[in-house]
Amino acid sequence: MVRRMPAPGWTVEPEDPNAAQFALALGVHPLTAALLRRRGVASADAAHRFLHPTLDELSDPGGLPGMVDAVACVAQALAAGRRIAIHGDYDVDGISATAILLRGLRALGADPLWYLPHRFHDGYGLGIRAVETLAARGAELLITADCGITAGAAVARARALGCAVVVLDHHHPSDDRPAAVVVEPSRHPGAPAPLCAAGLAFAFVVALRRRVGARPAIQEGLASLAALGTIADVVPLLDDNRRLAAAGLAEMQAAPLAGIRALAAVSAIQAPIDARTVGWQLGPRLNAPGRLGDPTPSLELLITDEDQAARALAERLDAANRERQAVLERVLGEALVQAEEDAQAPALVVAGEGWHPGVVGLVAGRLVEQYRRPVVAIGIEGATGRGSARSVEAFDLVGALGACGQHLLAFGGHAMAAGLSIARDAVPEFRRAFQELAQEGAAQRAAAPRLRVDAEVGLEALTPRLIQEFERLGPFGASNPEPVLAARGVRAVNRRVVGDGRHLRMDVTDGTTVVEAIGFTLAPAGELLLFTEAPLDLVFVPERDRLDRERIRLRVQALEVPGMDPESVLADTGALLDRLFRRAAEYLDETPSREVEDAPALYTKVVGVTFNGRQEAVASLHPGDRLRLVREPANAHDPHAVRVVGPDGRDLGYLRAQLAGRLSPSIDVGARYHATVMAVTGGGDRALGVNVFLERDDAGGPPAADGVPARAGGDARPPSLRAAWDRPPLEVNDGRPWPAATAAAFRAIAGGTSVVLALPPGCGWAGALAGAAALKVRDGSCVLLVAPLRRQVYHRADQLQSRLARLGVRVLPAHGLQGLRERERVVTALRSGEVDVLVASAEVAAEDWVMTHADRISAVLVEAGSGPCRIPQLEDRPVCVLAAPAAADALARLCPGAEVVCDAPLRTGLRVVDRRSTPDKGATLEEVIGRDEKVVVYAAGREECVQLAQHLRAQHDGLTRRVGYLHGGLPARVRHIVAQAFREGRLDVLVATAALDEEALPSDVRDVLVASLPSDRARFVEAFGGAGFGARPVTVTLLFGADEMAARRRALGGRAPDREVLAAVYRELRRWRGDAAWAWPDDATWAHLSRALPDLPRSAVDGAVAIFEEAGLATREIVLGRSEVQLLPALRRDLGASLRYREGRRERDAFEEFARWALRAGGFELLQAAAGQGGGA
Repeated sequence: MVRRMPAPGWTVEPEDPNAAQFALALGVHPLTAALLRRRGVASADAAHRFLHPTLDELSDPGGLPGMVDAVACVAQALAAGRRIAIHGDYDVDGISATAILLRGLRALGADPLWYLPHRFHDGYGLGIRAVETLAARGAELLITADCGITAGAAVARARALGCAVVVLDHHHPSDDRPAAVVVEPSRHPGAPAPLCAAGLAFAFVVALRRRVGARPAIQEGLASLAALGTIADVVPLLDDNRRLAAAGLAEMQAAPLAGIRALAAVSAIQAPIDARTVGWQLGPRLNAPGRLGDPTPSLELLITDEDQAARALAERLDAANRERQAVLERVLGEALVQAEEDAQAPALVVAGEGWHPGVVGLVAGRLVEQYRRPVVAIGIEGATGRGSARSVEAFDLVGALGACGQHLLAFGGHAMAAGLSIARDAVPEFRRAFQELAQEGAAQRAAAPRLRVDAEVGLEALTPRLIQEFERLGPFGASNPEPVLAARGVRAVNRRVVGDGRHLRMDVTDGTTVVEAIGFTLAPAGELLLFTEAPLDLVFVPERDRLDRERIRLRVQALEVPGMDPESVLADTGALLDRLFRRAAEYLDETPSREVEDAPALYTKVVGVTFNGRQEAVASLHPGDRLRLVREPANAHDPHAVRVVGPDGRDLGYLRAQLAGRLSPSIDVGARYHATVMAVTGGGDRALGVNVFLERDDAGGPPAADGVPARAGGDARPPSLRAAWDRPPLEVNDGRPWPAATAAAFRAIAGGTSVVLALPPGCGWAGALAGAAALKVRDGSCVLLVAPLRRQVYHRADQLQSRLARLGVRVLPAHGLQGLRERERVVTALRSGEVDVLVASAEVAAEDWVMTHADRISAVLVEAGSGPCRIPQLEDRPVCVLAAPAAADALARLCPGAEVVCDAPLRTGLRVVDRRSTPDKGATLEEVIGRDEKVVVYAAGREECVQLAQHLRAQHDGLTRRVGYLHGGLPARVRHIVAQAFREGRLDVLVATAALDEEALPSDVRDVLVASLPSDRARFVEAFGGAGFGARPVTVTLLFGADEMAARRRALGGRAPDREVLAAVYRELRRWRGDAAWAWPDDATWAHLSRALPDLPRSAVDGAVAIFEEAGLATREIVLGRSEVQLLPALRRDLGASLRYREGRRERDAFEEFARWALRAGGFELLQAAAGQGGGA
């Protein structure tokens, strides 16, 4: 143990003085012993029972109040041949309970009827309509599962129709008890962990089988169903619940029912099923149909024994879950808007027209997680609303709802979760009354620790043996949480952001031990904390790595810098600059590639596609189709075999043996890979082939409410159009009202009219694009922003992300020079609805893999210079074109019917000083810096940016704390803080690349030095932002020269080589290797090429390989981090078939055209261009 210190947000449990002696008695680690004692396990006998839960130790079901009478009633009905009916519920617990009763009664010779309520047609619980339906079908005995305890009227109706009623319900009864045989686990004396409905149904079937003499008493397959309900209903995993969950999980692993096996397959679960898997993957899919209305498919899945039927039903559930996620995110987006407006209230009551009743409970739960206070979410339909409430500890929901009962039509539930119905007009008064009640004790609840830590440890204590002991404490869940530990004063090394920038992966060390750690959704805060370089305090769940069971990994729950506010550190400009320059090298390089087992993505091809009629299956595939990988450890030819299965279930072939041999051990211990079709090759005289993209899912991502993938900061889908219109001025424009021209353009595009918005370059373009995007993103739709070149794609994507992130809008860049992995990510995001604004180059915007999803695109935003304003597949969508005033009329002619809105102030305050190609750039820099004015210096790349800033600091002692730099390698939050420091006058000189948001330039900038040749004409014009519109002049000093051309051409040629370089590389490789494969990157290959082609940059080989593959001149797959490339005969291949080649050629042409102009133009022409009045505009 190590010293204990208080930390905000979490608290450490006191040490147990008796744990050490207990550990000796058990032969376990003292920490394991302490965890057992904390769970009420205080003797060796109790510890043995806890660590080895079995069904043999289940409590006698006959001891449950009402069980003996219920069993007798049903046994008599079985003996008499009376028709039995079962009425369940629409959630996992109710469905699982119904499946247990159906399977149990069928095994005893009965053929029971069954009825699950439709969420909207029937509502919750046993209703009169259901009773009458079952009676009409001949029911003589009705068994209710997970409902009925409060259904006095419906039970009375059943009895009037001649049906006896047995109620199996774990909910609290009302004062009006039904006239039926009732089994109530909640009244069981001394039961700390009452059963859920599925557990109760399991106990009932056991008791019934004993009563009728069936053997064995515990029927095979029922424990797994009981475990589903027990885990999904979040009942305490203690006593009988723990025994049921453990036995059921073991049954799912050893001999799963057909439905569970099929559901695990469509969920891509390859590791053994555990409680976490049930809670976050199986449970949400079983819940989904009921949340959308009809739960029937879920029950049919759990009662079928036919594999084919199970597979079809599982796919229906998976589709329903995706639909449910989309509905949830729409409602959650609107609810978040309301929550932000009432964020200071002690409780939240959010309500919306048409909110799906099946997701309001999930919405309430997500808001509780984010705001840490009680939440009521209400979906309104017509004159009434139906809502769900979720609470925090120490706030009794049912008591609070009872106190507000005069405003409600009905309510019910328990302290932490409840449901209600309410008249539409009563919502405001209910909100006021509920929030008044919540005010009492709100401060104490807000101050309560969010996390309880079991113990503080040193990293050296985290051994595989200790973690294995922890695993024996499972299954984990309510009342039996995973062990949570803390480590103080550790340092982070080798940090990297993963998962599309959402998650933080790092190694942490305390000086003696190094351990890998992953923090889901912690990337933004984590990078900020790590930037401070201070020792960290971590709260984490330790686990054994699934790939290497001897390696420990920490799942980080929280990380803090004790005694330090990172925002304060960043606000300390001097400390910020010290860190910026001391750690400059860390933000220049890309993360090196890893071995294949740890690689996040792989490209390969399927082998064996010509056998067993597989060509027909291959012919039906399309790019973007999702495939399944199936391990075949019993394969007689290769125990490492990984079979590839198409979306229709037909076999396609296998992964190549060498690759399968490396991946199969990882897959066998739980690693998950998503497989997607990248291309179907061949055709004509050639056999068809399949190129596939494999992407590793690290730990399946972070858990989120009801299985919804979490996003950083609790993001949700964008709010509705009305809500978005209210928010952009606040979120997108820093609270300022929009300029008149921009507001007019918004009104046009919101109404579906195309518009050409003319603004000076660099003045409001990004804000206008972000505002327009926010207006047109709506439920399930996407906005397409077309930008001219790769540089603008990234720049606009960064600008929009920074402006729209707080609205939950997800922005994704796409251009032709991206690799296949990035391109596949775009395809996947478009297909799954996980992107709201796609910023694409003109070439990408026209690609089939984008236009296939044209139905999702609600509007098109076009930046001048991007090519045609209209895309044929999107002719009926409104278009917003951003242009300089001089080009507005010409663009309007290309966009018939568009309204033209112009804001054209004159930029008269610019003065150009021409120092192009000066031999002493440093002297000019020092001359400008010596004026003691605010200066921005533009550099081309990250290294040059840092070098210039370091040079200025070294040459001017007084500027050590007044010179900063900014480039795209810095964390986004740090970039924002640096720009803010420059605006606020805490920095006098800023050296920046194009990553600087030009619209963030302060109006008091007096000198702009263009120290490097800009990448294109647009960058040159927009770089001045809002400078030059005021009364005081701004001096623009041009320091670039022709000597930069060679290096810039090499850089461009490395990304996408020109035809001559490609031809030379192809000829040399064909001469050297012929049809044989060669490796890349590879020292031997590079040694040969560099000797044969001395002027060839190494990066050009990367570009050449990508272009060859896209143009059909080569095939390749990635093995051990390298491409294995095989060149094909050239024949009459068209390089234009390569997206990379086409876009790279346009990028080179744009640079050459601009460079010629920029190096030759006269001073007046340059001034006109900078002012946006011609030339370069």
